[in-house]
Amino acid sequence: MGLAEYQLISKLLNDKDYSIITENLIDESNFVETLDEFKFIKSFHEQYGSVPDKATFTVKFPAFDYLTVDQPAQSVIDDLREETLFRKAVALLNTSTKLFEQNSNQGAQYLIDHIGDIRPQYSFTCTDIVHDTSRYNEWQDKLENPANYFIPSGFKELDENLFGWYRKEEFALVMARSGVGKTFFLIKTAQHSMSLGYRVGFFSPEMSVNTLGYRFDSANASFSNMALLKGAPVSNYKDYMDNLKNTEGHFYVVETKDFDFDGDDAVTVPKLRQFCVSKKLDILFIDGFDYLSDCRAKKSDSREDRLGHIAKDLLNLSIELQIPVVSVIQANRKGTDDTKDMGTENITGADKIGASCTRLLTLRANGPAMQMMLPKNRYGKSGADTKVLYSWNADDSNFYFIPNLEDIQGDSETAQEAEEFKEASKNVF
Repeated sequence: MGLAEYQLISKLLNDKDYSIITENLIDESNFVETLDEFKFIKSFHEQYGSVPDKATFTVKFPAFDYLTVDQPAQSVIDDLREETLFRKAVALLNTSTKLFEQNSNQGAQYLIDHIGDIRPQYSFTCTDIVHDTSRYNEWQDKLENPANYFIPSGFKELDENLFGWYRKEEFALVMARSGVGKTFFLIKTAQHSMSLGYRVGFFSPEMSVNTLGYRFDSANASFSNMALLKGAPVSNYKDYMDNLKNTEGHFYVVETKDFDFDGDDAVTVPKLRQFCVSKKLDILFIDGFDYLSDCRAKKSDSREDRLGHIAKDLLNLSIELQIPVVSVIQANRKGTDDTKDMGTENITGADKIGASCTRLLTLRANGPAMQMMLPKNRYGKSGADTKVLYSWNADDSNFYFIPNLEDIQGDSETAQEAEEFKEASKNVF
């Protein structure tokens, strides 16, 4: 019994929706045991534009065995296609085998001529955006519950174009040359996510947990990072630590050694996924894209191929778990000129990584300030119009928005302070 044939006929008569036939290119070749039944339904639809009711059908086919079909329509179609492919393959092999027994050349030629008849038909899904209204429901939910969609970065002016990290599909890259402050930025935005009550994951390939923890404390409570690092007196640090335990949010830090649970400390996307799932993370930060390993690399793959695989896998991770993934990445040699803005061409392995990242945020030293810009932004404005400037203190991780660079350049005291902060922080970048 061709079960899928009976299921499809039963579903057609029950749902009275002929689109399952037209949208999946189903025809007479898919039916053997219920071919006459299908021809009748098809002819009825062509004449009247609808599927016949069961009473009309039963008059014509009183012995038809109706089935209760609870599985999705696409599942029935997939089963029908598999049955059809199996039937055609058996017929082809039987015929070609008989011909091979008589004449190998004839058997081979028959097989070559008809091999296309058993090409698999794969199902695919698509959405008719003219008749699908789900995006209206999503827009309304965004309007009423924005926290379900975006996690603010902690930089209000930047978020005018960034909107925050998108919770549904986000693999964002933060790119800068060495020494500009990528890690300071990453910790600051991660700390802000924690302060809002989110469960934050942070992969730290270079800094130990305590070293990163000191930077977190500076970002969270404006303590002197230098004082914490060298063990100098810090006012109220004990009270701060005692109260920190009552915080709603979480900030989970993993180092490379934490991934060595299978005899291999390579940090791969599947291992990061396990980290995200086990801690029920709301957002994942990666302090160094170049430290990740491609779990599906082949020996013939170039470095660019491997980096492209990792980028694609991180995007898929975000889509699957519905959490933003934000990673810093070093600018390539083309991005070492401080006088020029950077773009996707400055990403190492630019083409394949750039294709997968949803947003590219560049950080560039602009005199005494840090310039932030979005050369790529899948969800909003991009380019020169997205530039924002901040002065920042590397010791207490405070960032201050600058409406105009001339304001800070004309303020000798502020400019001098910024230079001192940069000088003092050289050894902790």
